[in-house]
Amino acid sequence: MNKTVFGFVILGFLITTIFTSCDSGKSKKQDGFDYSETGLAYKFHILNDTAEQPEIGKLAFLKMKYRSNDTTLFDSDVMPDGLVPIPIEEPVYAGDLMEGLQMMHRGDSATFLIQADSFFLKTARFPEIPEYAIGIDKLIFDVKLMNIKTEDEARKDYEKQLVGLQVAEDSILQAYLQENNIKTQPTETGLYFENLKEGKGPLAKKGDLVTVDFNISMLDGTEIFSTKQQGEPVFFELGQPFDTEGMNQALLKMKEGGKARIIMLSSLAFGERGRGGMVPPYTTLISELELVKIQSKKEYDNQQRLGETDQIEKYLKENGITEKPTASGLYVVIREKGDGPAPKPGDKVKVWYTGKLLDGTVFDASSNRNKAFEFPLGQGRVIKGWDEGIALMKQGGKATLIIPSNLGYGERGSGQRIPPFSPLVFEVELQEVIKE
Repeated sequence: MNKTVFGFVILGFLITTIFTSCDSGKSKKQDGFDYSETGLAYKFHILNDTAEQPEIGKLAFLKMKYRSNDTTLFDSDVMPDGLVPIPIEEPVYAGDLMEGLQMMHRGDSATFLIQADSFFLKTARFPEIPEYAIGIDKLIFDVKLMNIKTEDEARKDYEKQLVGLQVAEDSILQAYLQENNIKTQPTETGLYFENLKEGKGPLAKKGDLVTVDFNISMLDGTEIFSTKQQGEPVFFELGQPFDTEGMNQALLKMKEGGKARIIMLSSLAFGERGRGGMVPPYTTLISELELVKIQSKKEYDNQQRLGETDQIEKYLKENGITEKPTASGLYVVIREKGDGPAPKPGDKVKVWYTGKLLDGTVFDASSNRNKAFEFPLGQGRVIKGWDEGIALMKQGGKATLIIPSNLGYGERGSGQRIPPFSPLVFEVELQEVIKE
């Protein structure tokens, strides 16, 4: 892997997972810091000046914390082994952290002051300064250099560690089962399932939409995630990829209102890769689940459509609209009749429009592009509500189209602006009909 790219990946990963240049000058001492000729502020706490120094192209393994004056932004103690591997590169600006790391020796401990914007934009190669770092002038890096390896040595050592973790997983699990007197036998896939509460009704099945409260932790008790702390349960389609395969398998054994405790081998959890800095590779996990609700896709869709009907009726009442819907459920409120021709299927039409949600939020408008929208009528090039509604107008006419979601963007919605099952309101003007 290219060293520059590798460096970007490591630094970028560390910064986003937890949050998830100084002026040039002569050497001097100020506020307890020494300054290099490039302006890098540094302070050594331990100095082993006869030990090995990191060279460009090698990896420095660091215990590292960086912070503002009052907030810690990253601490390597959250990593599985407490260390951060940083590829050593040429400094890219005066006062770069890379200059400071190359000043260190194995076993050294030091503090560096680094210009925040230069670090994020030049060293970590972010497209912009992260939101959590806006307004911070200097970052304070507390660093201890624990080891130095070539990339090849580091890769081989990591592969050995993976083998060790894989071998150790079963013995760690067996010790946990014995210590906690767990007699449950695993399924063929390696899932340990203990039913804590039976629940009622049929078992959940693939394709059902489920609402689930759960927590998940490692065998040593380290909690990874909890919906209770998040403040709401999760909602997803059972059988689709979600979090862990072990959870999917467990939910298929449960009924609505049921509770269970499961133990998942890493093969049913996050496998040989682990998950970021939270879950090491080959880690067995334990989880408690509550299947709060089960809905079939049909039941869910019907429920959403009933709610949608209520929303539309409320909108009609609040806006004094008394028109009746067409057979498909479309409302066409003619504001101006127009005196031109009516379009036929296949005719090209030019339409000015503004699209809104029922709450008035505008999600699109042709005025944003300074030209009318052109399309062939009745060819399925637009949502069904448009094909039907525009066909009921005449050139020069204006209308309000109130479009239920089954004639709009349906159960999927559209991007971030139109949620699933959203009725839409379009203010439209049929500017021109071009006969074919």
